[in-house]
Amino acid sequence: MTEQSTFSLQEAADIAGVERDTLRQWLSRGHLQVERGSGQKRWTWAEVFYAATFAELAKGTKDYELLGSVSSQTFARFHNIARLAGNAEADGICLAYRAPETGQLQVEVFADLTLALRFAQEVLGGIAHDESPAELRIFNLKQIERAFLDRMNAVLARRKEAKT
Repeated sequence: MTEQSTFSLQEAADIAGVERDTLRQWLSRGHLQVERGSGQKRWTWAEVFYAATFAELAKGTKDYELLGSVSSQTFARFHNIARLAGNAEADGICLAYRAPETGQLQVEVFADLTLALRFAQEVLGGIAHDESPAELRIFNLKQIERAFLDRMNAVLARRKEAKT
């Protein structure tokens, strides 16, 4: 597969692990921050990766601002599909929270869970008892990336089988 490979809406949904109508709804409601040209029918691997990350994260929250930010942050880590597939050393834990003082969404990426939890403890430890507690989410990016690659490989294998 190359970066020029494209996918049908059904293939994109299969790789993202959601129903085709779910992808359509997310697009029409503006939840997926992908640049789709007028009449564009095929999905690039980058668009599918973004949608797959969004779909995995949506299992834990319906905060669409958070989903978009974390999906963008995750996508920004990779310049091409080869880097994604061969990036065993990449950071693996994403911590997203709303800063208690401003309510602004913050996203941090860490090499491992220990560093993420240490940072979370610092963030939560700095909150006075009379302040609103910070909303905190932790996502395992390596797990999301592995699931994406596994589902994409399954779709490509089905495509290859259909040709033979």
